[in-house]
Amino acid sequence: MKSMGGINRLPVEKYSCINCEKDYDDEDVRNTWKCPVCNESIHVYAEGYNDPENHITIIRKRASEVEKGDLVLLPGHLDGESYMVLGITPVKGKLGIGLKGYTQLKVSPDEPINCRVGSW
Repeated sequence: MKSMGGINRLPVEKYSCINCEKDYDDEDVRNTWKCPVCNESIHVYAEGYNDPENHITIIRKRASEVEKGDLVLLPGHLDGESYMVLGITPVKGKLGIGLKGYTQLKVSPDEPINCRVGSW
C-alpha cells in the first residue's frame, strides 16, 4: 500500500491516539496515519495558516476510506471551509467524491484526504 507521507499539512500539528491516550511524533505515524499500537486513526490537532487561533482536529484517510457524511478539507485550503461528502462514485480508475456546496473532487483511491472531525 502506498505511503501517505505526501499529504498537505498545517504549520503546527500534534498527533495523538484518543484510544490509547498517547501522543506521537510525525515519524511514527506519517506513512499510515494510524496508531502503531491499536491501528485507530490518529487525531491531528492543528493551528491554521492565516489564523493561529483557528484550532482544528483532523484525521487523515485514504480516499477509499472516506465515507458519506465526512467533512473534507480541500488540498491547499486546510484552514478553510470543510465540505460534507454527499456520495462517492468510481470514475475511470479514480474516485469522485461529491462535496456539498462545492463540486466533485476526483482523486486516486490511495490519495490521502484530510477530514475535519472537530476543533479544540
